Amino acid sequence: MTSTARPSIRFGSRPDDLAALFEHGGPFLTVYLTAEGAVEDAHRRNRLRWQALRDRLGDDQPSTRDVEAIVLETPLKGGGLVVIATERDVIHVERTETPPRSDLGRWAALPSLIPLLAAREALVSHVDVAIDRRGANISLDTGGDGIEQEIEGREQPIRKVKPGGWSQRRFQQRAENTWRDNAANVADALARLVDVHDPRVVFVSGDLRAIELLRKSLPQRVLDRVQVLDGGERGHGPADAELDAQMRRLLATIPAADTVALLRDFEREVGQVDRAVNGPHDTVAALGRGQVEMLLVSDDPADTRVAWYGRSPLAVALEPEVLRNEGVGDPARGRLADVLVRAALGSGAGVRVVPKAGPVLEGVGAMLRWA
Repeated sequence: MTSTARPSIRFGSRPDDLAALFEHGGPFLTVYLTAEGAVEDAHRRNRLRWQALRDRLGDDQPSTRDVEAIVLETPLKGGGLVVIATERDVIHVERTETPPRSDLGRWAALPSLIPLLAAREALVSHVDVAIDRRGANISLDTGGDGIEQEIEGREQPIRKVKPGGWSQRRFQQRAENTWRDNAANVADALARLVDVHDPRVVFVSGDLRAIELLRKSLPQRVLDRVQVLDGGERGHGPADAELDAQMRRLLATIPAADTVALLRDFEREVGQVDRAVNGPHDTVAALGRGQVEMLLVSDDPADTRVAWYGRSPLAVALEPEVLRNEGVGDPARGRLADVLVRAALGSGAGVRVVPKAGPVLEGVGAMLRWA
């Protein structure tokens, strides 16, 4: 390896960093490795998995040896490991929370990013709010970065009391006003966090009255994301494990629900011949026009179809003659799926990994920026 610094290990980083990988000169080595973390002798199993991939690669490039060093040195506790290298340098290392569908080691003209994109889709950015009548603890999880805030409000009077006589109503009202003000402070902080970081969902747990007052104080754009969890308390308590389980169950359903909603929109737009295209031919044409807003592509490691590309992300075609006619002197060939992802990311489009069995023709389609 010629570079002096190894790339830092990423965990759930944002998709926009992947477009820069295509700027390196190929060929590329892409490695996906399942990380055995919850079994006895996990380190030995991880080593055996890598050795099986290494045997199939059958080469002795310097970067392959560097990939091996990363695989063997990285502490893994479940999920997966992704390493991408050129012939000279390791250019990307990332741990994923979910394991890949299968281990993969491949030298190719372009890096194979679809399994990585699929793993990132499974990470749902979210906020966890544990609230009581004094304030709240707020934590943001974006899949890579985290933010924690503690919001403290007024403490007196914090409880309704029953002193008797004419002052009882006044004490009760003062307590209610304190709760309301504290909830409003939490709502302001939460709204700012949501506006800046755009989390997919906001989980709220804790005191029921405080939750009610918080919901009344939140703007609709934040309230639409709120999921109230059963039980819980501010700070650490015996209910934490159950709250975590509730969050995990809900988070697991969101990516699939988002994909279903996207495919429903896709079918509607295709049926109207409006803002969607279906199949490789029309999708490649739309990518070449910079028209694609969201590429829909299936994850099939055995897919060997090819496409052609030039230096520009928009230089993409199913036949090399098309690019030559457009002035691309020496088109390069790559796996169809990898060429499509390169074109999408390079033109600022999103990528969504969709099931192979579904409305997307031959595993390739797109939502468009304009009709």
